[in-house]
Amino acid sequence: MLSSMLIANDVNLAEKAVVTASSHQDSYLSEKVNDGEVSDSSRWLAAEKDQAPWVELNFSSPQTIGRIDVFSGWKAGNSLKDFDVSVETDAGWLRDASWNVRGNISSAKRVLIDRSGVTKIRLELLKPGLARIREIAVYASSDAPGLKDIQTHKKAAPAGASHAHHHHHLHHWEIPSKDPDRIILTFHGDPATSRAVTWRTDTGVMQAVAQIAEATENSRFTDHAVTQKAVTEPFDLGQYKGNSSLVVHYHSVIFDGLKPDTLYAYRVGDGDAFWSEWIQFRTAKRNYAPTQFVYFGDAQNDVLSHWSRVIRMAYQTAPDASFVIHAGDLINLAHRDHEWAQWYKAGGFIHSQWTAIPVLGNHEFMPIGSNQPASTSIQWRPQFTIPVEDELPERLHETVYTVDYQDVRIIVLNSNYCLNEQTSYLEEQLRNCTAKWKIVTCHHSVFSPARKRNFQFGRDEWKPLFDKYGVDLVLNGHDHTYARGHVPVRSAAESDVGNLGTVYVTSVSGPKQYRFSREQMESYADEGYQLDQPANLKQFFQVINIENDTLTYVAYTVLGDEYDRAVISKDFGTGTKKLRKESE
Repeated sequence: MLSSMLIANDVNLAEKAVVTASSHQDSYLSEKVNDGEVSDSSRWLAAEKDQAPWVELNFSSPQTIGRIDVFSGWKAGNSLKDFDVSVETDAGWLRDASWNVRGNISSAKRVLIDRSGVTKIRLELLKPGLARIREIAVYASSDAPGLKDIQTHKKAAPAGASHAHHHHHLHHWEIPSKDPDRIILTFHGDPATSRAVTWRTDTGVMQAVAQIAEATENSRFTDHAVTQKAVTEPFDLGQYKGNSSLVVHYHSVIFDGLKPDTLYAYRVGDGDAFWSEWIQFRTAKRNYAPTQFVYFGDAQNDVLSHWSRVIRMAYQTAPDASFVIHAGDLINLAHRDHEWAQWYKAGGFIHSQWTAIPVLGNHEFMPIGSNQPASTSIQWRPQFTIPVEDELPERLHETVYTVDYQDVRIIVLNSNYCLNEQTSYLEEQLRNCTAKWKIVTCHHSVFSPARKRNFQFGRDEWKPLFDKYGVDLVLNGHDHTYARGHVPVRSAAESDVGNLGTVYVTSVSGPKQYRFSREQMESYADEGYQLDQPANLKQFFQVINIENDTLTYVAYTVLGDEYDRAVISKDFGTGTKKLRKESE
């Protein structure tokens, strides 16, 4: 009985509709959007010259519509970045602002309709040209499991077997529920007035919310909490064969209009019975002020077992850090959800309290299957709400971005692909920068301290910009060892004049370790690089403090012991810098 009920509630109403469209390209006909097949070989393409693409589903009798699932034309992509949905009933055509999709970066988008008596559904794509839709699925119930779950339910199951998702081989901390998990803060907009939060639930939470209020000395702050509706995105873990065939929901909210330098408390949930705890963060000051942040090299392997003590010791050392840079290779296998579950469990509440600046590493950029090209981790964009730089190619969205925090500019680059496209962006961010400090982070090490590693492009194309525009600090990972060095300012005669150019750091926080190669580091002498401090076979975290005219960098081992320290003093009038000892 349970099985038949699940199938009945999950009937895809779109399959019985008649489809029309504004145009089509070659054999990619409109009727392919409701054939029940989510694939690139069965999709609708609007004509290339179509200035206002649309597709319409016509029902033979009025229908109750709970939701619509729209799958884009690629397995991963954002061809459905902006579109509007409208429905026709006895009252005529109806539109609702909540049905309009803007800035979508997911290959599947869920729109909650909740209307009865619907005879037509129309999708109008706001981008002219080759609109691509693999499939449109329509359900009477807003909490129907979805297209992939129909296929699961229709398979024969052993007598007495549960029709819930298969969880038997998952740890309890991997299994989604109505309780929010994987809560993480990121920057989106001005850090003085905004913050983004993203979290995960099972598909039982269709409409999620976040609440926020100025924190007070007692619990009465809840009387003034403001509720914001979340953007909810269904996400199919089964895109990667190494995961369970499981659909989850990611939810995100961007808090804006906040007060600078103010402690806020927030929580996320379903708005009813399933809530997170209240969590606190402080907005940035408007102007230059003391800033502290943490930086991690690769966590990557055995994250729960061996990286957990690193991030927890970092929190113990710098609990008031304003943000944290994860310089790539957060996990080992890009698309494997078990590893992301470890990463979130290792950090626990720290992820929801420290604002994260995630950097894409090569281990977040891997093929999703055999004979397929490398692609960004399927979890990356659903789980991190990151600014989109519109001037960059869509492939780079949410992997290349800039954060301005209290007159410190942090530029995040993607050293895995589309490198040339990022060079002009980098120069633009540096040329127009008035911040007192400039920091760049990317995964691959510009001056690699490990044998047989070489990020030549970084030294040939990006380092000259670091030199030209006076970048203060470059933070890398990738090489599973430790090195701090610097490049001094050179005169026209290429002699060292004693002033500091850029400090370069490569570090590692996880258990995977490569040996430091002094021979490799000495090979960079002709490029002006001077090694200051290496290390072998140690797990590190770094704490950076900025105050007045000084940037203090300290590397700690996982034991909490200080290992390395560098102090940069800077004359903001002339831009000249010195690398000095703490005792000076």
